This record gives sequence, C-alpha cells and structure tokens, in this order.
Amino acid sequence: MSIDQILGADRSDLAEAMRQRVQAAFDGLNPGPDGVARGAGVEVLSITAARMHPPSDVAPKFEEVVIAEQNRQSKIETALGAEVELLAGVAGSVESAREIVEAIDILDDMRTAGADEQQQAEQEAIVVDLIADARGEAAIVLAGAQAQRWNKHMGAWSEAIRYEGMVESYRASPMVYRARMYFDTLQQSIAGSRLFIVGSGVADLHIRGELQTEKVGLDLFTKDPNE
Repeated sequence: MSIDQILGADRSDLAEAMRQRVQAAFDGLNPGPDGVARGAGVEVLSITAARMHPPSDVAPKFEEVVIAEQNRQSKIETALGAEVELLAGVAGSVESAREIVEAIDILDDMRTAGADEQQQAEQEAIVVDLIADARGEAAIVLAGAQAQRWNKHMGAWSEAIRYEGMVESYRASPMVYRARMYFDTLQQSIAGSRLFIVGSGVADLHIRGELQTEKVGLDLFTKDPNE
C-alpha cells in the first residue's frame, strides 16, 4: 500500500494487510525434512493500527491533499447531478437521452457510409419518434419546428394555387386581367389619400379646403349609414 492509501481513505485496510503478512511469515517457519514449512503454530487473529499520521511538520501538506481529493470528488458528483438534470430536461430521462443519442449515432454512421436513402429515412424516423415520445424540451422544439414547416409548406402551396389562378385568368382574357391589375394597383397606391375629381374643361381652377385632416370634405363613394 502507498503512503497516500495508508493515510487516506484506505487506512482501514492496512490492519488486515498487516495481519495477513504476519500470518504468512509465521506459516513459513520451521521447514521439515522435505523442505515444506510446518509453521510456528501461531494464528494471528487481528492487528490494530492506531494513530497513523504524518510527521507534524508535513501534516498540513497531507491535509491539503485530502481536502483536494474531497473537492475533486464533490465536483464529480455535482457534474453527474447536472448531467442527470440536463438530460432529463431535454429528453425526459437519462435513459431516453442515451437511447436518442445512440439512434443519432447510428444515423450518422449510415450517412458517413453512404447507406441507402430509404434506410436513412427510416432511421431518421426512428430518431424523430424517440424524441417525440421522450416529451422533453427536445420534443417541444421538434413539435415547433414541425408546425413551422407545415405552415411554410401550406403557405407556399397557397401561393402556388393563387399564381395558377392568375395565369388562367390572364389566358382567359388578357385585357381584362391587365385592367383589373392596373385598377387594383391604383387603388392601393391612393388608399388613404385625398382625391379631387374635376372636369378637364374648367379654366383657371382653384381649390380651397381645410387640408389638416382627410375627414373634411365630401365622400361621394361611401354610402351614408343613415340612408
């Protein structure tokens, strides 16, 4: 045993180690004519080792080593606890997290080896199912990503359908389609603006009005709700 073991956590094993060695020494005494030891007839029952400590002038250094070892073990236990908390939060449990990581490693190996795309897709589906079943933070992120993907897909599909309808409208009547697009654009460009319609034959036209608010004036195109 080393000095660190004797003065550290393994000091309780020293007495038993000493008993075994002393017993072996007694058993090796009194060799017979055949050269085989017959022993001393002594059975060592126990040895007690008490008050084992380093010399007083170096004792603080040994204590520093013991304290450092205790701090090291404490940090290891803290890290293991943080690992369990993190994995449980992300994947529901440590076992689920390790199962997911193993499935992801298999998928990475398949991609590296250039496996068949169908096999990769099946393995990817296994990973997705494991994450979804874990019901941890990863499952929440996955569900959000799937919802966002679905919204984008449906938005793109809607735009494609609308574009096809516009193409069919143009093919049916190009002039009507252009006129409608022109007036739609004109309506959007003057929305919220004050518009005065006057005849082209009016000479020396002067318009006077209160321009601080667009609500002043007549709106000929909006029906009076009281009518």
